[in-house]
Amino acid sequence: DMNQKCNLKCPHCIIGHPRLTDKYYEGSELAWDDYKKVIDEGSSFGCPSVSVQGNNEPLLNKRLESYIQYAATRGFIDIMMNTNATALTEYRARKLLDSGLTRLRFSLDAASPETYRITRVGGNYEKVVRNIERFLEIKDAGNYKLPITGVSFCKMSVNEGEVDDFFR
Repeated sequence: DMNQKCNLKCPHCIIGHPRLTDKYYEGSELAWDDYKKVIDEGSSFGCPSVSVQGNNEPLLNKRLESYIQYAATRGFIDIMMNTNATALTEYRARKLLDSGLTRLRFSLDAASPETYRITRVGGNYEKVVRNIERFLEIKDAGNYKLPITGVSFCKMSVNEGEVDDFFR
């Protein structure tokens, strides 16, 4: 994990459960020198892929794009991340598009604002959808081929009735 923070408290994520985060997370960020060491070692062994996040919100890291760019300069051909897109501004969208990121998943998990409030606790469905749509507009306008972009849906009992609507 680049950091161990998130701005949402989703019920299906460890960060949504303070008892678990207190037990398993120390709350620190991965230092730049430690990150470089991991990337350099992976590069020396020909590692082709890296995910620059885990159970966190990567856009809370103000230097995220620098971390991605470093991996790209070290020969990683698959650099991916997931984001809840709540902190995705036009500025960050442009920086991500120029960073070397190859795969990007937006975690949405709902097809309606009502379900989103349950699956993505603390977020705003309409704002997130606008952020995603704006990212795609900027990507299209700039003729960016990468990152390959998708929206994810973690099927749970609270949203399983929206699967078809989500895919539409």
